[in-house]
Amino acid sequence: MAEGALALGDLGRAAALEVKGADRAETLGKADQAAALRLRAGALLFQAERFVKADALLSKVASEPKAGASRPKAGLLRALARGRALAARVPGASTRAYAEALEAQVRDFPQDLSTGEARWLLGKLRLAASDRDAALALWSDIPRDDPRWLDIRLAVAALHQDDLDTQRISNDRERVAQRSIEARTFLETTLDQARNDTERAAVQLALARLDLTPEVGNPDQARQLCERVLHSASQAEQRDQARRLQILALVELGRLIEAERGARDEANQARPADLLDTARLLDQVASKSDSDLRLRQFGVILRVLLARVLDRLEGLPPEQRWEAQRRQTRALIFSGDQARARTSLAAWGATTPPSPGDRLLMDLADTYARLDAFELAADVQRLRMHGNPTGSLPWFAARYGLALAYYRSGRSREARQLIDATTILHPDLGGGELREKFVHLRQRLGPD
Repeated sequence: MAEGALALGDLGRAAALEVKGADRAETLGKADQAAALRLRAGALLFQAERFVKADALLSKVASEPKAGASRPKAGLLRALARGRALAARVPGASTRAYAEALEAQVRDFPQDLSTGEARWLLGKLRLAASDRDAALALWSDIPRDDPRWLDIRLAVAALHQDDLDTQRISNDRERVAQRSIEARTFLETTLDQARNDTERAAVQLALARLDLTPEVGNPDQARQLCERVLHSASQAEQRDQARRLQILALVELGRLIEAERGARDEANQARPADLLDTARLLDQVASKSDSDLRLRQFGVILRVLLARVLDRLEGLPPEQRWEAQRRQTRALIFSGDQARARTSLAAWGATTPPSPGDRLLMDLADTYARLDAFELAADVQRLRMHGNPTGSLPWFAARYGLALAYYRSGRSREARQLIDATTILHPDLGGGELREKFVHLRQRLGPD
């Protein structure tokens, strides 16, 4: 009868019939069969997006010692139901309940094949809560044969890239070089373990991204890696990503004509979100350039990419529309068009960035500073300070940026006080070139 209801598309009735069958099986002492039927009913309710009822039914199976092979399957599906309920904002759903279900799966069924998925999801949850060590500990236990192996290796590689980008804030060359070596070693080991072209292409793209890191990367090597992916990858998404990274490599190599041609081609076919990702990375490289000529070259490519994004803003969520407009202002600054950049700045309005990350706030402060809007730059640097842990490199960078904004806006006394207070509590001042910047600015400020 359940099959008939299912054939008619009535998932709720099919689930109810499976539950009745489970009750009969339980009465007859057939615990395994009862668990299997309840698992099937829970899966039907999950499919029908009745997550609360699915949770209750699956919890009964997962906690039943006599449920046999159905227990770990029910445990994972229960966790997924709680995750979907949380995403759908179902009343009563919570991150805590979702985490508890994943934790139970990892704890109760450590050797089951389904537990790799639970480790992956729980690791992502821990990472979102800024508990990086817990995420890495969970992911380190997932074997090579697990379906999530590549996802996890790429996620860890992304953390290495973030570490490297963060370390570059202080520009302590020895530490930056060490971070780069660690990231490269991890990716090369992953590449050696890759089993097919799709896996190899994914790792090669991560290596290309690493080689686009200023000062420690190799843009020509990045270009060659992108060429390999373009010729070997079977997945269109990987080829698309390779084309976009290749544009960045060409810009870094000074091959502007090829880069601009590639950017125009990409602007006509890529999604706005992908173009914005490319512009974000290009901006990250451009903002560290000391050459006006290279900065103008970066600005030209940025304007090509962002023009298409701005033409299709309706396809982006609010936070990305906000970011695209601000990156367009930065592209105008980089390309030397200060007048249009100021006009663009005036058109922003008084809106604040939705859920801003530190990278976006850093770029926003830099934009204000490049346009001599130092009071606004100071406001953003204060936001950065409050949003980063005390003593972290981004926190030190925000303190320096605030002191510099004070100095440039004529508030030298406040700049001195800020640097002196920071030095007393944290004599290393973040180390590397960041410390040298603090010291140099303090010398320029002179005595009280």
